[in-house]
Amino acid sequence: MSVSDPLLDSYNCPAFLRCCNAYREYLVKTEARELKLPLYTTNSAGEIIVYHGEVYCRVPGCKHNHVATSATNNLRQHLTRHGLHLPTSATGRLTQARKDAAIQWYNSLFEAEEDGDDENSDEDDDAEDDHAGDNRAEEDDEKNAEEDNEDYDEDDD
Repeated sequence: MSVSDPLLDSYNCPAFLRCCNAYREYLVKTEARELKLPLYTTNSAGEIIVYHGEVYCRVPGCKHNHVATSATNNLRQHLTRHGLHLPTSATGRLTQARKDAAIQWYNSLFEAEEDGDDENSDEDDDAEDDHAGDNRAEEDDEKNAEEDNEDYDEDDD
């Protein structure tokens, strides 16, 4: 993918997400209503977790489910108007952990989609393993939200 990409440029794409194919798919498929985004998860303080680069609202019934905001910060402001509580934005450079968490989240949107396409798979028989994975994901979300409080950056680096 080239450094300058009209699609990604139109969404003010952070530089670290330009090489993430799942982020591109998130942008295109959400706008086209081909991707159903998961509901927000919360950290231990009851604050919702928003990943860097998100531009679509995940509140059910909101017009911004398929109409992008111009930047993640604008989405965060939009979410407060829904009455949702978000972690206080920290200043400073975006940590590698937060970048990795965002990329992991965008990739997870399509891993779930791929799993749903393979309905006859024998690997889906072990529900306990699926539950353990869900719990790890929730714990990761909480950990990443706590890191968000420590180090937040709106610069596209």
